[in-house]
Amino acid sequence: MTNLKRLFCISKYAGKGFSIRVVLFALVLAFAACGGGGGGGGDVYVGGTGTPDTAWYYDNTGAASFTISDADELAGLAQLVNSGINFSGKTITQTVNIDLSAYAAGAGWTPIGGITQMFAGSYDGEGHTIINLKIDSSNKSWQGMFGYIDNGGNVKNIGLIDVNITITITSGSDFGGIAGSSLGTIQNCYVTGSITITGSGDSVGGIAGYCKDTQNCYTTCNISAPGSSNVGGIVGGIVSSGNVLYCYSTGDISGNNAVGGVAGVASVAWCYATGRVTGNDFVYGLTAGNAGFSVALNPSVTTTANNSTHLGRAAGWSWMNYSFARDTMVVKYNWNGSAGTDKYPLTDAEVDGINVSPGSGASANFDPGHQAMYNYNNKEFWTWPATAGAGNWDLSAAGAWQWGGNELPILRNMPKGSQNHKTQ
Repeated sequence: MTNLKRLFCISKYAGKGFSIRVVLFALVLAFAACGGGGGGGGDVYVGGTGTPDTAWYYDNTGAASFTISDADELAGLAQLVNSGINFSGKTITQTVNIDLSAYAAGAGWTPIGGITQMFAGSYDGEGHTIINLKIDSSNKSWQGMFGYIDNGGNVKNIGLIDVNITITITSGSDFGGIAGSSLGTIQNCYVTGSITITGSGDSVGGIAGYCKDTQNCYTTCNISAPGSSNVGGIVGGIVSSGNVLYCYSTGDISGNNAVGGVAGVASVAWCYATGRVTGNDFVYGLTAGNAGFSVALNPSVTTTANNSTHLGRAAGWSWMNYSFARDTMVVKYNWNGSAGTDKYPLTDAEVDGINVSPGSGASANFDPGHQAMYNYNNKEFWTWPATAGAGNWDLSAAGAWQWGGNELPILRNMPKGSQNHKTQ
């Protein structure tokens, strides 16, 4: 870990005739003044002064790789990208855990890139985390740690802890923790905290609002966007050629139209969701799009629209290959102005997802065609080939998943953090 600024802070005490005890005391003070602090589990976080630093780039503009070692340098990256330097073909590596408290006042964090100036490089968090990312803005689109990631750009191996994103908007789109919008790839990332969108928005997600490819990510974010369409725990909307793979979401999700525990509208595979989902219309446990080899473990799915026929336990579109749903999930609706629960005038096909429960079940007798019950807290459910045909979940050392202590699968090789993999 590079600590040049921290060392600079204490160097003024050296060689001035101070005793060792005084110098050590100055070291402690300088550590705090330069942004050192404690995070979850005793981790050290490096903060900043509130003034963006771009010297790390201008000192060697021809370099193919750069490092980010404090909050000011990360803010400097935003300043550089927003001025038109897209970092195409270059790699930026985060070498420390970062505290963005110095950039939390007022409107908070300025996203890296936007619709006119996109980030096109590679950002590698190297398993580090960022705390205190706060955005509190009005009528701004493309909001997140990154505002807009261009085609060919990618962000990986980073965890955002306790984000606080609050947007008040009359019309706008693309709000997420890692990125507002991404035409590139986001992988091995997680986000915790909350995202609140007030007003009429579009494309809201815990990882990204609108994206191309997202994989190996999870969120515990609660998302409240009652006036927005395309709202999901991982992503809101997705480009037609994109996918959401190997992801899970545990937060409660609310939106207007096209609302899902994993995605608003997207094709998802090998994903699960455990939070409550609420929306006006097109409301599903996983996604209003397609779902394959995925499991909806939501306690409830609720639509507030009158006489809606666009709701279901798992997915909304026709392609739903070996997807499952919690047998005790409560489906709530309004029919002819009267609120009801569980049963509504839809065909059996629309009450989707093969039943699973936390009860017992024998793999040898499990037959999806007969709606048999199966124990989703049992490792065999996720790995037995008949559960998902040829698409069983890979819990081997080479796969994306590992078994999470007799509860549910958790992702392998993620940035440091506590994965919440329990059902509500």
